[in-house]
Amino acid sequence: MNKLPMLDKDINCPHFPLCSGCQIDKAVDAPPILDEARRYFKAVGIADLKCRIGPATEWRYRAKLAVRGSFQEPLIGLYKEGTHEVVDIPLCKVHHPKINQAVERLRSFIKRKKLSPYNEMTATGLIRYAQFVVERSTGRVQLSIVLNTNSLEIDIVKELWDGNQDQFWHSLWLNGNTRRDNVIFGDKWQLLDGEPLLWEKLGGVEICFQPSSFAQANLELYDEMLESIKRMVPQGTCVAEFYAGVGVIGLALAEQCREVRCSEVNPHAEFCFEQSRKRLSANTAERITWQQGRSAQLLQLLDGAEVVIVDPPRQGLESALLKKIMEAPTIRRLIYVSCGWKSFQRDANELLGKGWVLSDVEVYLFFPGSDHIETLALFETQVDMK
Repeated sequence: MNKLPMLDKDINCPHFPLCSGCQIDKAVDAPPILDEARRYFKAVGIADLKCRIGPATEWRYRAKLAVRGSFQEPLIGLYKEGTHEVVDIPLCKVHHPKINQAVERLRSFIKRKKLSPYNEMTATGLIRYAQFVVERSTGRVQLSIVLNTNSLEIDIVKELWDGNQDQFWHSLWLNGNTRRDNVIFGDKWQLLDGEPLLWEKLGGVEICFQPSSFAQANLELYDEMLESIKRMVPQGTCVAEFYAGVGVIGLALAEQCREVRCSEVNPHAEFCFEQSRKRLSANTAERITWQQGRSAQLLQLLDGAEVVIVDPPRQGLESALLKKIMEAPTIRRLIYVSCGWKSFQRDANELLGKGWVLSDVEVYLFFPGSDHIETLALFETQVDMK
């Protein structure tokens, strides 16, 4: 089993097993789902499954944590499994150390200013959640505080930034959410201070993110996946990418491709895509585009494409998209990035049943401590195999 260098296969977290963040604390390089994946891929012709994993600890560069308890004793962490009881996790072993430091700064601030955490039973209290994102190049932390209000003119919170003489914070954001459900972020955002965009170098290109952007938490391992994707795409081809988010994969591929067409359902992702696109060379930037909409509404992006890349949510591909991919006359390769194991098997079985060949597979343990894999699979048509 091929793996990235790994310091330790055990996490040994003091919060295990109360915290729901990890289901496994020992031998995290061998979760039960990995054996299931090996059996499945062996049955479809992949005898030697490649598995990639990085360090077991300190790999998480972003975390969304609930804020509960009282201002005297704030609880900042995750729910116990199957409950809405928050477990305080100040010594989380999978967090980047800067996240744990940021949690303690927020905790001290809540105590000092007597700010009330959210109470789910009464829907009262001010602070509901906090998101912490570490910028790798600087080590600074982007902090987003979710407030139980739609009015974000709260001067007291800005005092948290005013003590930033050591440049610990990258930026401080407020988000308003008064919904009584499990949705973390509301629609209203306000930048109180700091830089509006957080930049990461991924796949060899500079990519920017806002706090509302989706991004991987295990960035070192994601970089490994991007390099594998680049090797799967022939030089000079036309690529159609669906479920593209802010366009990380497409932007990383643009230099080697004739054309890259990205699409994404979230309209807010376009701003970050365009800002990142501006950092490409002029010759490369003109080869890549981005469109907003559901994949089933943008099937025309497949016209003339030779390679398709999909990175769908857990439910897998929309049926109309999968059907069109299998029917399109020019498509020779499908690169499937999956975070949903069951839906991947469903879609893979349909492709294999229609004569496609599974020619390469890698599984990634993006979340050491969980019984979860992400799959990178290359499907090819019989024509391309010849």
